[in-house]
Amino acid sequence: MACDDANSTVDLNSGKATFQLEAGETIVCTFTNTELDTDADGVFDIDEGTGDRDGDSIVNSNDYDPTGYFYDEADGRIIPGGLIQVSGPGNTDVLENGSSGFYQFTTDGTPGVYTISATLPPGYEWSKTCLEQGLLNPTGQANPYVLGNGENGNTGFLNSHECTGFYLQFNLENGDPVVLNNNFPLVRSSKQSIPTLSEWGMILMSLLLAGAAIWMIRRQQTA
Repeated sequence: MACDDANSTVDLNSGKATFQLEAGETIVCTFTNTELDTDADGVFDIDEGTGDRDGDSIVNSNDYDPTGYFYDEADGRIIPGGLIQVSGPGNTDVLENGSSGFYQFTTDGTPGVYTISATLPPGYEWSKTCLEQGLLNPTGQANPYVLGNGENGNTGFLNSHECTGFYLQFNLENGDPVVLNNNFPLVRSSKQSIPTLSEWGMILMSLLLAGAAIWMIRRQQTA
Protein backbone atom coordinates (compact mmCIF):
# COMPACT_ATOMS: atom_id res chain seq x y z
CA MET A 1 0.00 0.00 0.00
CA ALA A 2 1.19 3.50 -0.80
CA CYS A 3 -0.39 6.88 0.09
CA ASP A 4 0.02 10.24 -1.58
CA ASP A 5 0.51 12.07 1.74
CA ALA A 6 4.01 12.76 3.04
CA ASN A 7 2.79 12.90 6.64
CA SER A 8 1.23 9.42 6.56
CA THR A 9 3.16 6.19 7.03
CA VAL A 10 2.58 2.60 6.01
CA ASP A 11 4.27 -0.38 7.70
CA LEU A 12 3.78 -3.45 5.57
CA ASN A 13 5.45 -5.75 8.10
CA SER A 14 3.01 -4.89 10.87
CA GLY A 15 0.09 -4.23 8.53
CA LYS A 16 -0.54 -0.80 10.03
CA ALA A 17 -0.99 2.61 8.44
CA THR A 18 -0.89 5.96 10.24
CA PHE A 19 -2.65 8.94 8.69
CA GLN A 20 -2.05 12.60 9.56
CA LEU A 21 -5.14 14.37 8.32
CA GLU A 22 -5.32 18.11 8.13
CA ALA A 23 -8.50 20.17 7.75
CA GLY A 24 -9.93 19.75 4.25
CA GLU A 25 -7.21 17.26 3.23
CA THR A 26 -7.91 14.14 1.17
CA ILE A 27 -5.49 11.23 1.25
CA VAL A 28 -5.49 8.62 -1.52
CA CYS A 29 -3.94 5.23 -0.78
CA THR A 30 -3.31 2.52 -3.37
CA PHE A 31 -3.40 -1.14 -2.37
CA THR A 32 -1.41 -3.61 -4.50
CA ASN A 33 -1.80 -7.36 -3.96
CA THR A 34 1.76 -8.54 -4.62
CA GLU A 35 0.68 -12.20 -4.45
CA LEU A 36 -2.20 -11.99 -6.93
CA ASP A 37 -1.91 -14.61 -9.69
CA THR A 38 -4.86 -13.97 -12.00
CA ASP A 39 -4.04 -16.68 -14.55
CA ALA A 40 -2.95 -19.27 -11.94
CA ASP A 41 0.31 -20.13 -13.71
CA GLY A 42 2.41 -19.81 -10.57
CA VAL A 43 3.76 -16.34 -11.37
CA PHE A 44 2.47 -13.30 -9.51
CA ASP A 45 0.86 -10.59 -11.65
CA ILE A 46 3.35 -8.04 -10.38
CA ASP A 47 6.19 -10.16 -11.86
CA GLU A 48 4.43 -10.96 -15.15
CA GLY A 49 3.48 -7.35 -15.88
CA THR A 50 1.17 -6.09 -18.59
CA GLY A 51 3.24 -7.04 -21.64
CA ASP A 52 2.36 -9.70 -24.21
CA ARG A 53 5.32 -12.08 -24.46
CA ASP A 54 3.72 -14.46 -26.98
CA GLY A 55 1.94 -11.89 -29.15
CA ASP A 56 -1.56 -13.31 -28.76
CA SER A 57 -3.15 -10.04 -27.59
CA ILE A 58 -3.57 -11.31 -24.01
CA VAL A 59 -1.54 -9.56 -21.32
CA ASN A 60 0.91 -11.79 -19.49
CA SER A 61 -0.86 -11.57 -16.14
CA ASN A 62 -4.06 -12.95 -17.72
CA ASP A 63 -2.37 -15.44 -20.07
CA TYR A 64 -1.86 -18.87 -18.48
CA ASP A 65 1.54 -20.37 -19.31
CA PRO A 66 2.31 -23.80 -17.82
CA THR A 67 5.68 -25.40 -17.23
CA GLY A 68 5.48 -26.73 -20.77
CA TYR A 69 3.55 -28.22 -23.69
CA PHE A 70 3.72 -31.38 -25.81
CA TYR A 71 3.58 -30.10 -29.40
CA ASP A 72 3.93 -31.24 -33.01
CA GLU A 73 7.03 -29.58 -34.39
CA ALA A 74 5.52 -29.55 -37.89
CA ASP A 75 2.77 -27.05 -37.11
CA GLY A 76 2.87 -26.19 -33.38
CA ARG A 77 -0.27 -28.18 -32.57
CA ILE A 78 -0.60 -28.93 -28.84
CA ILE A 79 -0.89 -32.72 -28.45
CA PRO A 80 -2.91 -34.31 -25.64
CA GLY A 81 -2.35 -37.81 -24.29
CA GLY A 82 1.11 -37.45 -22.77
CA LEU A 83 2.14 -37.93 -19.17
CA ILE A 84 4.89 -36.59 -16.94
CA GLN A 85 6.28 -37.64 -13.58
CA VAL A 86 8.81 -35.67 -11.57
CA SER A 87 11.41 -37.03 -9.16
CA GLY A 88 13.92 -35.22 -6.97
CA PRO A 89 15.22 -34.69 -3.46
CA GLY A 90 12.11 -32.82 -2.27
CA ASN A 91 8.36 -33.16 -2.52
CA THR A 92 6.82 -32.26 -5.86
CA ASP A 93 3.27 -31.40 -6.82
CA VAL A 94 2.20 -32.20 -10.39
CA LEU A 95 -0.59 -29.71 -11.06
CA GLU A 96 -1.07 -30.74 -14.72
CA ASN A 97 0.21 -34.17 -15.79
CA GLY A 98 0.38 -33.64 -19.56
CA SER A 99 -2.76 -35.54 -20.51
CA SER A 100 -4.38 -32.35 -21.79
CA GLY A 101 -1.29 -31.38 -23.80
CA PHE A 102 0.44 -29.30 -21.15
CA TYR A 103 2.07 -29.95 -17.79
CA GLN A 104 2.93 -28.02 -14.66
CA PHE A 105 4.69 -28.93 -11.45
CA THR A 106 6.08 -27.28 -8.34
CA THR A 107 8.58 -28.31 -5.67
CA ASP A 108 8.71 -27.64 -1.93
CA GLY A 109 11.93 -25.64 -2.32
CA THR A 110 14.32 -28.44 -1.37
CA PRO A 111 17.50 -27.77 -3.40
CA GLY A 112 18.79 -30.36 -5.85
CA VAL A 113 18.29 -31.90 -9.26
CA TYR A 114 14.73 -32.68 -10.34
CA THR A 115 14.08 -34.98 -13.31
CA ILE A 116 11.04 -35.16 -15.60
CA SER A 117 10.10 -38.58 -16.94
CA ALA A 118 7.83 -38.12 -19.95
CA THR A 119 5.52 -40.64 -21.59
CA LEU A 120 4.78 -39.37 -25.08
CA PRO A 121 1.29 -39.25 -26.62
CA PRO A 122 0.37 -42.32 -28.70
CA GLY A 123 1.65 -42.13 -32.27
CA TYR A 124 4.42 -39.64 -31.48
CA GLU A 125 8.13 -39.74 -30.75
CA TRP A 126 10.80 -37.21 -29.85
CA SER A 127 11.99 -34.77 -32.49
CA LYS A 128 15.18 -35.81 -34.27
CA THR A 129 16.40 -32.22 -34.72
CA CYS A 130 15.15 -30.17 -31.75
CA LEU A 131 17.00 -31.83 -28.91
CA GLU A 132 17.16 -31.90 -25.13
CA GLN A 133 19.65 -29.38 -23.76
CA GLY A 134 20.85 -31.19 -20.64
CA LEU A 135 20.64 -29.71 -17.13
CA LEU A 136 19.01 -26.32 -16.53
CA ASN A 137 19.99 -24.09 -13.62
CA PRO A 138 17.60 -21.10 -13.64
CA THR A 139 19.12 -19.36 -10.60
CA GLY A 140 19.63 -15.67 -11.27
CA GLN A 141 17.35 -15.55 -14.32
CA ALA A 142 14.38 -13.19 -14.62
CA ASN A 143 11.10 -14.28 -13.02
CA PRO A 144 9.38 -15.84 -14.85
CA TYR A 145 12.07 -17.56 -16.92
CA VAL A 146 10.39 -18.22 -20.28
CA LEU A 147 12.09 -20.84 -22.45
CA GLY A 148 9.77 -21.35 -25.40
CA ASN A 149 6.53 -20.35 -27.08
CA GLY A 150 3.13 -20.07 -25.44
CA GLU A 151 -0.29 -20.99 -26.77
CA ASN A 152 -1.77 -18.59 -29.30
CA GLY A 153 -4.86 -17.55 -27.35
CA ASN A 154 -7.05 -20.65 -27.00
CA THR A 155 -6.41 -22.03 -30.49
CA GLY A 156 -4.71 -25.26 -29.43
CA PHE A 157 -1.55 -24.21 -31.28
CA LEU A 158 1.64 -22.57 -30.07
CA ASN A 159 2.25 -19.12 -31.50
CA SER A 160 5.32 -20.58 -33.25
CA HIS A 161 6.60 -24.10 -33.92
CA GLU A 162 10.26 -23.09 -34.11
CA CYS A 163 12.69 -25.13 -32.04
CA THR A 164 13.51 -23.57 -28.67
CA GLY A 165 15.22 -26.54 -27.02
CA PHE A 166 13.99 -28.17 -23.83
CA TYR A 167 15.18 -29.71 -20.57
CA LEU A 168 14.36 -32.84 -18.59
CA GLN A 169 16.59 -32.02 -15.61
CA PHE A 170 16.52 -28.91 -13.43
CA ASN A 171 18.88 -27.82 -10.67
CA LEU A 172 16.42 -25.98 -8.44
CA GLU A 173 16.54 -24.21 -5.11
CA ASN A 174 14.22 -22.03 -3.05
CA GLY A 175 13.86 -18.57 -4.58
CA ASP A 176 14.48 -19.65 -8.18
CA PRO A 177 12.28 -18.09 -10.88
CA VAL A 178 9.29 -19.97 -12.22
CA VAL A 179 10.22 -21.77 -15.46
CA LEU A 180 7.60 -21.52 -18.21
CA ASN A 181 7.12 -23.08 -21.65
CA ASN A 182 9.71 -25.84 -21.44
CA ASN A 183 8.06 -27.40 -24.48
CA PHE A 184 8.52 -30.95 -25.78
CA PRO A 185 8.88 -31.11 -29.61
CA LEU A 186 7.41 -34.26 -31.15
CA VAL A 187 7.02 -35.86 -34.57
CA ARG A 188 4.60 -38.49 -35.75
CA SER A 189 6.01 -41.95 -35.15
CA SER A 190 7.63 -43.66 -38.11
CA LYS A 191 7.05 -47.07 -36.55
CA GLN A 192 4.05 -48.93 -37.91
CA SER A 193 2.47 -51.66 -35.81
CA ILE A 194 2.78 -55.15 -37.30
CA PRO A 195 -0.07 -57.58 -36.66
CA THR A 196 0.81 -60.46 -34.35
CA LEU A 197 0.22 -64.08 -35.30
CA SER A 198 -3.13 -64.11 -33.53
CA GLU A 199 -4.12 -60.89 -35.32
CA TRP A 200 -3.18 -62.43 -38.66
CA GLY A 201 -5.32 -65.43 -37.74
CA MET A 202 -8.32 -63.21 -37.09
CA ILE A 203 -7.76 -61.39 -40.38
CA LEU A 204 -7.53 -64.69 -42.28
CA MET A 205 -10.63 -66.04 -40.55
CA SER A 206 -12.58 -62.90 -41.46
CA LEU A 207 -11.56 -63.24 -45.09
CA LEU A 208 -12.54 -66.92 -45.17
CA LEU A 209 -15.94 -66.20 -43.64
CA ALA A 210 -16.55 -63.36 -46.07
CA GLY A 211 -15.58 -65.58 -48.99
CA ALA A 212 -17.85 -68.38 -47.78
CA ALA A 213 -20.76 -65.99 -47.42
CA ILE A 214 -20.28 -64.66 -50.97
CA TRP A 215 -20.08 -68.23 -52.34
CA MET A 216 -23.31 -69.23 -50.57
CA ILE A 217 -25.15 -66.17 -51.90
CA ARG A 218 -24.03 -66.85 -55.46
CA ARG A 219 -24.99 -70.53 -55.15
CA GLN A 220 -28.46 -69.62 -53.97
CA GLN A 221 -28.89 -67.17 -56.83
CA THR A 222 -27.93 -69.79 -59.45
CA ALA A 223 -30.06 -72.56 -57.88
